[in-house]
Amino acid sequence: MKTIVVPTNFSAISLNAVNYAADLACVAGANLMLMHVCMIPVAVNEFALPAYYIDDLVTDAEERVEMIKDDLILRTGSRLKVYSKVLEGDVVTVIQQQCQDIDPYAVVMGTEGGSSVERFLWGAKTLSAIQHLSWPVIAVPPGITFSGWNKVGFASDLEDVSHSLPITLLKNIVRDFKAALHVMYVRADDNNSFKEEEKESTGLLYSTLKDLHPQYHYMRHDNVEDRICAFAEKNHLDLLIIVPKNHDLLSRIFRHSHAKRVVLQTPVPVMAVHEK
Repeated sequence: MKTIVVPTNFSAISLNAVNYAADLACVAGANLMLMHVCMIPVAVNEFALPAYYIDDLVTDAEERVEMIKDDLILRTGSRLKVYSKVLEGDVVTVIQQQCQDIDPYAVVMGTEGGSSVERFLWGAKTLSAIQHLSWPVIAVPPGITFSGWNKVGFASDLEDVSHSLPITLLKNIVRDFKAALHVMYVRADDNNSFKEEEKESTGLLYSTLKDLHPQYHYMRHDNVEDRICAFAEKNHLDLLIIVPKNHDLLSRIFRHSHAKRVVLQTPVPVMAVHEK
């Protein structure tokens, strides 16, 4: 049975992502792996932290994780099988190790929030997970609840379509969630005519996705990321799927202040899927 991994650091943002992941798992028929990673602080003046400090840290985390687990089972009417783990180490490294054992359907994490503390604690970890994990990572904006994936967007750059198109994932989502698929391509130049390689890629895209009956949207805008985010918001997408090439696209979205603000204010979870 497939499993969804959802790490939490007990912040409001990550707990919202936990609930999102739980509701997604119920609909997808998946188990849930709830995780907390204890990041042991570096001791001052190179003195080792006392063992009781670390033990108390882990014990407290285990108690909190069990409370969240019980709440999830209760709110889902015992329909959801929840596993839980409390581990020590670097957050993304530990998640990666667990994913290697589980081979999850997806990893669900919250995006960064408004306060500087939340940005420090969790936002950077989510982006790092997107950059380093080989499994799909779903970044959930603050306050967003799962209500199905009825309208799903896929942003393509029409480059190396045969390797960058997550066809199996798209087919599974359209089938399992009975989703309408919207494929978008944004050009950053003023040239209205398609280049030869764009024509070839478009033809390959059409033939590969024809069974899914997607709607295609070709747009022009100086800022590709802004246009994608604006489209997702205007068309009320439930999920935006992106294949970051060398992680550039997602990095730009989260790094540039304006584009980052658009993403954080747009109620659309983003699924980052790596190239084949």
